Amino acid sequence: MKSKMISVWAVLLLGTSPIWAQKYHDAIVEDACGPVKMIKSDGEIFTYDSDGRLTAVDHEDVPDAKYDSNGYPVERCSNVCTQYEYNADGQLTSESYETLLGVMVIDYSYNSKGDRVKKMTTYSFSLMSVDTYRILRYDDRGNWIEREVLHRSTDDNGKLGNSKVTKETREIIYFTPTAPSGNSSPASGTDNSDWASLRESLIGKQITPNSPASTGWQALIGKRLSLITYGISQNGQEVNRFQCQTGEYIKLGSDGILYWENRCDGNTSYRYRIDGKRIYLTQISGKETGDKWLELTRQSNGLIKTESNLGTYRYFSIVN
Repeated sequence: MKSKMISVWAVLLLGTSPIWAQKYHDAIVEDACGPVKMIKSDGEIFTYDSDGRLTAVDHEDVPDAKYDSNGYPVERCSNVCTQYEYNADGQLTSESYETLLGVMVIDYSYNSKGDRVKKMTTYSFSLMSVDTYRILRYDDRGNWIEREVLHRSTDDNGKLGNSKVTKETREIIYFTPTAPSGNSSPASGTDNSDWASLRESLIGKQITPNSPASTGWQALIGKRLSLITYGISQNGQEVNRFQCQTGEYIKLGSDGILYWENRCDGNTSYRYRIDGKRIYLTQISGKETGDKWLELTRQSNGLIKTESNLGTYRYFSIVN
């Protein structure tokens, strides 16, 4: 595999912005460079840490990658192991992975400006499809945020068929070198209500359940949350309300495991990650369920209400 270097054009695109030294360059796989924090693209969300490593896709943790000496990912394994190759300018040229029936290879091409302009997919040396890209808009860091895609698939005889044109857009959020000191207004997506999320500093402190301060997931670690009522939400309204008679409850362990006990469909446990008002769940045992996150939407007098990705709501009582 060829050695890699940061191309001159990419550095110039940063202008006089402060330099962000990153050890890893995982965002290059998604055709992005710079201090990328998050990419929201085509219904997927890619999250990166400040060192440039991919940490989650759609809020699900991803396995660590293997890197070369320059911090470019060369292999990442989950159900299959994907290998990555680059050219001398640090551009991704191919991805490949093996299946039971053959090898899938995706090759990328670039123009003289460094834009990714073509994607060619082959399976067991047979051409499957060709995508051609035309960039319509860039952000102020030089990464594309809108492009046109000309897609052509092969027919049963291996010949490229009719083309289909679509448009892709994405949002890229970047790390900033320094954060302002002193008081600041809430970030987008937060508010000043009583149940706003608590920070790490509250873990381990004595908190009364019905106190206005005891309102975030962090403050609920170690407490037992007994399910009282649940149902389906439709257009923001609670419908199909049921009373829980099984003693069902959840408990957030300090070990990062959420235990969901006395369920009618069997006990379940999850790894959890707190992000603002939401707690993201990755199932590790029990019957397969569709719960991916729970969002705190209300809390008062020792009761909390949550909404989930399944469109269900629940009321829990807080037990110390």
